[in-house]
Amino acid sequence: MRTLRRRSRSRSARAKRGDGVRFALDVFDPEPIPADSEVRQLPNVFLSPHIASFSQLCGPRFFTFMVDELERFFGGHETMFDITPRGLANRRGLSSA
Repeated sequence: MRTLRRRSRSRSARAKRGDGVRFALDVFDPEPIPADSEVRQLPNVFLSPHIASFSQLCGPRFFTFMVDELERFFGGHETMFDITPRGLANRRGLSSA
């Protein structure tokens, strides 16, 4: 869900409180999320790359993978689809070269 900047700040503040609420975020302001953003360090926040669209053929499969991965993460289990060094560099706003 896309949010206004003020809502993003509100969600970040809520995540920092640590009151049991968990967040899965794929849209950031600014994007990519800054390397020094506090939200990257919060244990109750799952950050995922934003995907603007996907095909009808792949949509159901993508959704299944996404839900399974979120269940693993929030259940405290090892995730299957870890981010590659190149993907991590991109998310941090760094050069992947």
